Amino acid sequence: MVMGMILQVLEETVTDIGGDGLWDQVTEEAGVSAVYSRFDRYPSSDFLAIVEAVANTLSISMDEAMAIGGEKAFPHLFRRWPDGGASYTDAVSLIGDLDLVIHAEVRTWAPHSDPPTFDIQPKDDGYVVSYTSARGLVPFCQGLLKGAFTHFGTSCDVEIMLTEGTTTSFSVRPTDPLRSG
Repeated sequence: MVMGMILQVLEETVTDIGGDGLWDQVTEEAGVSAVYSRFDRYPSSDFLAIVEAVANTLSISMDEAMAIGGEKAFPHLFRRWPDGGASYTDAVSLIGDLDLVIHAEVRTWAPHSDPPTFDIQPKDDGYVVSYTSARGLVPFCQGLLKGAFTHFGTSCDVEIMLTEGTTTSFSVRPTDPLRSG
């Protein structure tokens, strides 16, 4: 299951890419609702069907659509952070707090939900981010990580290091600052 908020973010992201017409087109092709309620839970298959329809429409792979979607979705998710994310000045602290802030809040709205878990650890040339989820949205998470660092002014390479069961480890290597501050 996936929270309606994630599907709302997906709608905003698809609309950013191709306008309301693209959202209408892909939800029709996917055979899913075009309207999602923030606090309701929906089958993960709705998310995947929409991403597949976007991939087909844009003639890209499903993994590319998820990665691009994740990167472009980050600003929409960040705006929903408590206090609008004003207390964060870098991606590392935000990622480190995902489970304590956002996913804890999700569990209060939906006690039976199973949000992903994250852990971020420094390494010589960047960070290792461990992501655990049974949903199989690894490329989407990869895009979200890239989007988070970009949002805070750092371009980076995000590569999958290892997947074991439902846990994927990413290598995040900042390449250069995009802006100062």
